Amino acid sequence: MMAGNAQGAARAEDELKVATYASDYLQVYTETIDRYYAAVLQELITLEAAADMLPLYDRRLGVDTGVVAAHAATDFYLFFVDAAQVSVVRVEQLSGRLDAEWTHTAAYDRRLADVRQWLNLRLPELAEPVNMPHTDFSSFDTDYWQTQAREHGAAAARRDADRAAANLPRLRETAQRSWERNQLAQRYRDLSTSGLTPQNRGTQFERLWRDLLSFPRVAPEEGSDQR
Repeated sequence: MMAGNAQGAARAEDELKVATYASDYLQVYTETIDRYYAAVLQELITLEAAADMLPLYDRRLGVDTGVVAAHAATDFYLFFVDAAQVSVVRVEQLSGRLDAEWTHTAAYDRRLADVRQWLNLRLPELAEPVNMPHTDFSSFDTDYWQTQAREHGAAAARRDADRAAANLPRLRETAQRSWERNQLAQRYRDLSTSGLTPQNRGTQFERLWRDLLSFPRVAPEEGSDQR
């Protein structure tokens, strides 16, 4: 009974650490973007691309976001997931798998794939996972994890916002093409229901067809099936 109580207390402490870390990470992520990338954010909102490019912006733990974490004496992983409840926080100790040799020798992508499989992680992930190899999660207190969260959350915000800024030209071009395509579709609908004479409608349809043929198309990527 006492052993069970001790295990329950240890799990509760782990969940508190992870919840503290995740909450502070999300908070500073949003604060960093608001303070340093307001213009980028506003344009992304206009282009309806903010959620894709800044996946953790304005998210809150337990409201629209959950976390799943795995740890052992030598490694720590945390995944932000698109769910209000995973018990809000789910923490698994994988001491028998996250060993020092595996952490040191396995490639990063291989390790992430292994951890996802071990956690049976099926919920949609929101952003790049947090990984702190060679870190003993249990040996640090909540204050330490708060400090780490602020550093990591700010770094993630800068990474995502810089990437978004670099992609703005492509996003603008995509939005412009979408607008032009919608304009062509609207012209077709207007002509289909207009009161023009058959001759005038035919002339307008011919103009529309020429504009459609001249509409720029995205070239297929190298190596793709072009049939």
